Amino acid sequence: MKTVVLFSAVLLLAACQLELPPAPMGNRASLDTPFTLEAGQSIAIADEPATIRLERWSDDKRCPIDVACAESGPVKLQITLARQGHTTTYPVFQAHTDRDGAVLADAPGTDATTQIGPYRITLTAVTPYPAGTEPIPWDEYSGTFVVSKDPAARTDTDAGMSISSDAPFFLAAGEQVVLTGRPDAVRVDGVDALPCPAGATCPAGNAVAARFSWLKEGAEPRPLRLTGIPDGDGTVLPATGTLRPYELVDGAGVRLLRVEPLPGAAADPADYRLTLSIEGAPRMRNGSEFA
Repeated sequence: MKTVVLFSAVLLLAACQLELPPAPMGNRASLDTPFTLEAGQSIAIADEPATIRLERWSDDKRCPIDVACAESGPVKLQITLARQGHTTTYPVFQAHTDRDGAVLADAPGTDATTQIGPYRITLTAVTPYPAGTEPIPWDEYSGTFVVSKDPAARTDTDAGMSISSDAPFFLAAGEQVVLTGRPDAVRVDGVDALPCPAGATCPAGNAVAARFSWLKEGAEPRPLRLTGIPDGDGTVLPATGTLRPYELVDGAGVRLLRVEPLPGAAADPADYRLTLSIEGAPRMRNGSEFA
């Protein structure tokens, strides 16, 4: 239930989200240097084509200072990361903190770091700490972050990012994404060209099969196989015949949206890039919404 609520909140935010405005003049943060954002504030990463905004959204389950609680939960904050030439992403951070707001990185349930492309973003503090029974207004929160850069990471994919909405993301073979707030990840294992099915029209000349592994903590990898027909620019067409570009796994849907380059004998498997989405709303196995 918590996962569904989180997905719904993120989807609502993403649906009404505007593109990031330019960061105010001089409002820049250097790599590997902590910076603090107030809710609604944006900052540019110095010398990088990336901007971060702390959204006016939170979910705070920490036990207030002067309240007796059976247990204290985490606080969740969301940022928007805009990268030039990439889809805007909306990672959610979940963290337990001390009463000063410092993130307890080793506390069970803390998920305070995400990697999106070459950028590793870590939440290190959340303020204020709750007191009394009145909730803290969303626009009063501040988050402290550190952004580092992995020089070995691919810059043309979204490998390692945390997925918590239906926003498309890009992966190559061998890369994976994780699901925010869940012990799950999806890894691309490979892409194969398939003959065009009898009776079907394949604008690109072939169908395609994308092989994945659903990775769950403490369990064996679960193999997935999404198949579809790309049109002339690589966009995967809706399900037809026995081809299925959508699969429902553990309450989340994995959808194959696009394949580049077009499948064919001349394509090197290492060159394939897949556009995918993780969908939180339950659908039928063929990808259609329930009535």
